[in-house]
Amino acid sequence: MAADTGVDKIGGGPPLIVVVDDDEGVREVCVDGLRDGGYVVEGFARGDEALRAVARGRVAVLVVDWRMPELDGAEVTRRARALAPGLGVVMITGNPREAAAPARSAGVDVLLKKPFDMEALVSAVAALAKAAP
Repeated sequence: MAADTGVDKIGGGPPLIVVVDDDEGVREVCVDGLRDGGYVVEGFARGDEALRAVARGRVAVLVVDWRMPELDGAEVTRRARALAPGLGVVMITGNPREAAAPARSAGVDVLLKKPFDMEALVSAVAALAKAAP
């Protein structure tokens, strides 16, 4: 049973969540878990792809990996926040000590350490989606 997200976004449907992680396995687990939680989710392997989705103006929450080639999670977050200032951001990382300061300065709302419980991700996304403009 899909969770009630408590949010009625664009066109009367659930909020759009964007997941960006260069690790296909992690990305698929996140996308599937969030879909099971009742969200519409788009997954991307690269930050520039995710930023194009954010630029379309329909994204409530961005779930972003810390370590990625080309654009790291902090840079993706900074650029996404410039496009959508009210966007909620969850950063996932295997190294929270290294990621903490850059994540904070980029405006990340929630930092989750890999491996994380899917319930923790869905809960973080739900809270941020409710607060989204």
